[in-house]
Amino acid sequence: MQAERTVACVPTMRRAMAAGVAAAALLCLDPAQAQQASTFWLAGGGAADTKIEDWKAGGHLRSLYLDRGPPSSGSDFAAWTLGGWLYAQSPYFFDLMSFGATAYGSFPLWRGPNPGQTDQLQPDGDSLAMVGEAFARLQYAGQGITLYRQLVNPRYPVAAGVRGNRLDLAFIGTRDIRSVPLTYEAALASGTVSESLRYFAGYVWNVKPINENGFESMSSLAGATGTDDGMWLGGVQWSPVKDLWLQGWYHNVQNTLAISFVDADYVNRPSKEWYWRVGTQYAYQSSTGSNQLTGIDFSTWNWGAYGEAGWSYLKGYAAYSTTGDGANIRTPYSKGPLYITQRIKDFTRAGEQAWLIGGTIDFSTFGLAGLSFDINAAIDSNAGTNPATGASNPKWSEYDYDLIYRFGKETWFDGMRVRLRYAAWDQDNGVTTTRTNDFRVDLNWSYPFK
Repeated sequence: MQAERTVACVPTMRRAMAAGVAAAALLCLDPAQAQQASTFWLAGGGAADTKIEDWKAGGHLRSLYLDRGPPSSGSDFAAWTLGGWLYAQSPYFFDLMSFGATAYGSFPLWRGPNPGQTDQLQPDGDSLAMVGEAFARLQYAGQGITLYRQLVNPRYPVAAGVRGNRLDLAFIGTRDIRSVPLTYEAALASGTVSESLRYFAGYVWNVKPINENGFESMSSLAGATGTDDGMWLGGVQWSPVKDLWLQGWYHNVQNTLAISFVDADYVNRPSKEWYWRVGTQYAYQSSTGSNQLTGIDFSTWNWGAYGEAGWSYLKGYAAYSTTGDGANIRTPYSKGPLYITQRIKDFTRAGEQAWLIGGTIDFSTFGLAGLSFDINAAIDSNAGTNPATGASNPKWSEYDYDLIYRFGKETWFDGMRVRLRYAAWDQDNGVTTTRTNDFRVDLNWSYPFK
């Protein structure tokens, strides 16, 4: 029997909190606070002097209300937080070296049941506050090395106007799905061989989880025991023709996990009015070294295909994914670059085959500039099996909805985005079906100090 509770049936206090979150968050805004934190991953140009006007500084204000339940589904937590980050970066001294830092925080405005399980706060429900980035950046002739605490966000420039179909484009990234992102302690090199070819390489020894103030080893975050190993990584991104991007990655966390990943994305515009897009990807994961993650050898893979078309104010998209029988796909260091990575669940269990279909409408054509709505459904056609027991997995389906408003540049709230989000995940074990509801209101506002 399907669980009865829906978003409209949450207890009175939680319903009242949800209704007031967006308006209350607006009242907390300060125009002197916000700018999305820069990614210090790619080499940048610099100034040869140190005038104060050459410094970069700003902030990003973030408020998030999250309510997931009901208790009968196995999930019951809620919280409303306010936080974000403040950043500063120096100019490039002598056109060679720059320094920067970012402080992150997330503070409770309201705690519902089990607030620590929302990952917006620490596991015990306390506030988050830390210096997540503190780095030195050396650069010369388009090549660079970033040392110590930093974001790792290796993106390529997707064609204008298409859907952002993945939060992270590699198996290492920001996992920026709550209040603060993952940040890393690392020594990473990146640069360009030509205008169309870029590379990434280095070593990451520690990572700060999204719900902790402190850093831990890469192997520890993945769940390995008895080891404190880091990750070696390397990757290339190549655009041989306009709007075609190819990338390949290798990540190795000693004694824990090895990941290989290749990906292709192409956009074609037959006219100004419409476009079509196709993509494909393949990932392979395996144990490595002394197998401290599971204690035994394992390997698995995932293959996916993606298609999208857009015309005027409409976009439609679909994806297919299939995963090997050996193990579930693991994504401890990013939201995952795979196509069917949903709000509540990732459809990448061992042996699982799944489909995604969705669409987006932009209401600007109808005089509502900045307003859009997205809806999609992910359903498995084969739920796969539990690799440890051989038992069949329960069947999954998930339905995600987003109503998004972006304030225009001519307004006082330039750079602000507000989203109302709802997701429903159904799990069918052949006898009963349970539903988990996820309701969110989030507000993001970036603003440079100059």
